[in-house]
Amino acid sequence: MGSNRRMKIVIATWGSVGDVFPYVGLALALRARGHRPVLAMPLVYRDVIEQEGLELRATRPGLPVGPPHTAAPGMEGAGEVTAVGPGV
Repeated sequence: MGSNRRMKIVIATWGSVGDVFPYVGLALALRARGHRPVLAMPLVYRDVIEQEGLELRATRPGLPVGPPHTAAPGMEGAGEVTAVGPGV
């Protein structure tokens, strides 16, 4: 039995690009099937998520700001720390 029910699906992670990109692919597949995926992850991935036209909800704590491949703390090229919270 199939269902035509459209769902809002939240996909949450607090990880590296190895965690994030597979979830982006999953979110794109869900959207293609008519669902509304929402990715909950650090703001450092904002550009990647918005570039795909997906919805992002920030998680805490923030990671250093920089290109996704430099997101892990201590990696060369990492930028400043992002504050994440209500009203931010």
